[in-house]
Amino acid sequence: MLKTLHQMTIGKLASGSGQERMRGEEIGLSLLKHSPIFGIGLGSYRTFSLFTNTLLNMGIIGAVSLLYMLFVPIKALIKYRKKDETICVVLLIAIIGTAISFFVGVPDLTYTFYWMFLIFGYKYATIEEGK
Repeated sequence: MLKTLHQMTIGKLASGSGQERMRGEEIGLSLLKHSPIFGIGLGSYRTFSLFTNTLLNMGIIGAVSLLYMLFVPIKALIKYRKKDETICVVLLIAIIGTAISFFVGVPDLTYTFYWMFLIFGYKYATIEEGK
């Protein structure tokens, strides 16, 4: 089981699939030089990770916007954590853990559950008591 887990994670880069993913990322980053600020256009080329996909298709402006959309609920949850630590930590783990896995191997932000994590986390931390 450990051998299989190692092969599916660390050993993935040596496989044909891992090499194909790395080549796709290289091609995507080489295309970025044509329009680094605004990107080459949404859906023009698809890489294998969320960050490079966003950076290539929407440029630096899109990548900064994506990072800001992640930063706002994380900051709010960290600030609110002192009032209700358990729920805040669970939401932080859900948001940060999913973001890391998307940045590594999922090129899309079309998964509704992730948008729900972001919205629930932000609203939970910013909603006023008694309303």
